Amino acid sequence: MSTINATHDVFKELGLKPSDKTKENDPTKLALQDFLDLMVTEMTKQDPMKPMDNAQISDRIAQFGTVSGIGELKNSFDKMASSLTSDQTLQAANLVGREVLVPGNHAQYEAGKGLEGIIPLEASSTNVTVRITDSSGSLVKELSLGARPSGDLQFKWDGMTDAGEPAPGGDYYIEVQAKVDGKPVTPVPMFRNRVESVNIGGEGKGILLNLKGIGPVSLNDVKEIH
Repeated sequence: MSTINATHDVFKELGLKPSDKTKENDPTKLALQDFLDLMVTEMTKQDPMKPMDNAQISDRIAQFGTVSGIGELKNSFDKMASSLTSDQTLQAANLVGREVLVPGNHAQYEAGKGLEGIIPLEASSTNVTVRITDSSGSLVKELSLGARPSGDLQFKWDGMTDAGEPAPGGDYYIEVQAKVDGKPVTPVPMFRNRVESVNIGGEGKGILLNLKGIGPVSLNDVKEIH
């Protein structure tokens, strides 16, 4: 039985071409070269009476190709994610000074201007009620909207309290209560707020919009742009 005398002969038998020079700054090529070197070393040191057959060699190469392919796929996804983040940042920057519709229970009320919101009802609801409380938790106004069909329900608070006095401007908490088939539900209302600035969030947070009087919200939460 003949022995293996050169790396080049093994590459030829496997249908591969050895690289002329491995770039030290290319981890993918370095990993491939290391793999081939290990394969050659293993084959030259193998028991001549129990040589590695073609099926074993093909299986080793297939396993390496799978791992290498996963690494390349991850790199491609990382590059794509970076590109998407850059595009989102540019789009978000154009929102500064504009109003966006976002869900949330806090809303900024400007004295004398009223407060408008939207309640997304997933099903026909009864006893739809909007409860407005101030920063101390005291009830300021309760709006009884009755029975409503499914869809977006628009409502407006004129700024008057239940006592018939004008409420001061500031941050208010809005809670929606309703019943669907006799069971209580609490839909989250949506309000229009002005975008004051944009932040690039940390890992896993994405792009954040800083809304006037509300604070940061995710760009993904924006339902409409005005």
